[in-house]
Amino acid sequence: PGPRVRAREVADRTWPIRHDPEALSRALRCLVGAPYRPGGTTAAGLDCSGLVQRAVRALGVVLPRHSTDQLALAAAPARALGEPGDLVFLWGAGEAPCHVGVVLRGARPGERTLVHASSRRGAVIEEPLAAALARAAVVRHVELEQVLGVRR
Repeated sequence: PGPRVRAREVADRTWPIRHDPEALSRALRCLVGAPYRPGGTTAAGLDCSGLVQRAVRALGVVLPRHSTDQLALAAAPARALGEPGDLVFLWGAGEAPCHVGVVLRGARPGERTLVHASSRRGAVIEEPLAAALARAAVVRHVELEQVLGVRR
């Protein structure tokens, strides 16, 4: 694990980080199938924000624990949703922002998937991004580069 970074440092982009989308992808995919557990942050059981927090730690960053705090880390995205590493926040009509997952490259060119801890399915899953988006009333995203403070 890399250095522990406070949310304020992430938001201020004052710390160096090596951007490695493949490390994030590996960290997420090795947790597919892990059981869903509210408040969980280990492979023995994870919730959605714990999954994202644990996977991003592979890049040397410790994100806030709750999905609403993760959503608040960055400014409005500069591009459309769908790039690998994007954090996607989804919720139903009349609900508070409560669910987060991470976009990854799919098996075919241009295909995108979402890895997230599904309480409905009881495990960490990877599914087509379009399927997850179709179930949500509200969708927001944060670019990985914004969260990590990486400039291309």
